[in-house]
Amino acid sequence: MKTFDETTPLDELQAAVKQGNVEAKCELAWRYRWGSGVEKDEKRSFELFFEASQTDDPTALNNVGFCYADGIGVKQDYDAANRYYRKAAKLGCFAAMNNLGWNYLNGLGLNKNPNAAVRWFKKAAEGDYSQAQNNLAFCYQNGIGVKRDYKEANRWYEAASSNGSLEASVNLGWNYQMGNGCKVDCAKAIELYENAAEKGLASAQCNLAYVYLYGLGVEHDYDKAFKLYSAAADQGFVEAFGPLAVCYEQGFGTMKNVFKAREFYKIAASHGDAEAKRRLEALGTDSIDLLSRLIR
Repeated sequence: MKTFDETTPLDELQAAVKQGNVEAKCELAWRYRWGSGVEKDEKRSFELFFEASQTDDPTALNNVGFCYADGIGVKQDYDAANRYYRKAAKLGCFAAMNNLGWNYLNGLGLNKNPNAAVRWFKKAAEGDYSQAQNNLAFCYQNGIGVKRDYKEANRWYEAASSNGSLEASVNLGWNYQMGNGCKVDCAKAIELYENAAEKGLASAQCNLAYVYLYGLGVEHDYDKAFKLYSAAADQGFVEAFGPLAVCYEQGFGTMKNVFKAREFYKIAASHGDAEAKRRLEALGTDSIDLLSRLIR
């Protein structure tokens, strides 16, 4: 049976859509969603997902739900999103089960219900769906809807990581670093961080930078720490700005630059980083303004 994915030529895909192929409609919908090979058109994306969902295809139903949840090509409507998620979930769609769990967890169109969230995450996790495995692990890690259990959290983080979840790799790495539900193993934590950081995950870059900055299980390497914090900050990752400011203030991996330090402390402070606010005040605005005038 012919399959349609990102490698399918556009003309072939469009021909299959005209013939009513559901998989082709979903693939073309994603292309309109992101403007991949076609002009971005979120309304057309939603229309194609909706057409595909009329066959009760579970993937298409979930995608319609996703559009309603995020307001993609249609007015945001969590009630509608949950109706589609629930229908897709009943037809065995693990992504929809995970989405329902997420909405129960966060009270999106539903009353907050951690227990219901865990039930849906567990159904999808047992179906080997990595996002649900990571979400279920998070619930065990923090005692949300279940009794806190670090070992069970690590079991599900490991499953999700093995299924390619970079977020789960970072979460598992943190538990190895801190000894949550396992023996402290900095080498294992670094291995997990490095794999995710190489693939561009900002949280992994930050955690790995911290390891190198403070020499946790490795030699201090300020150059690596600075580069990793910079890479995370370039992605707009909020938690990177405070440490990056420290690097500029102290000259870790870069030349000391109090102006850059203040710039990044300001960003971190604007996102609620109390330590960044304190450091910003400690630098002293009067002396900085004086230096600025002298440089001119």
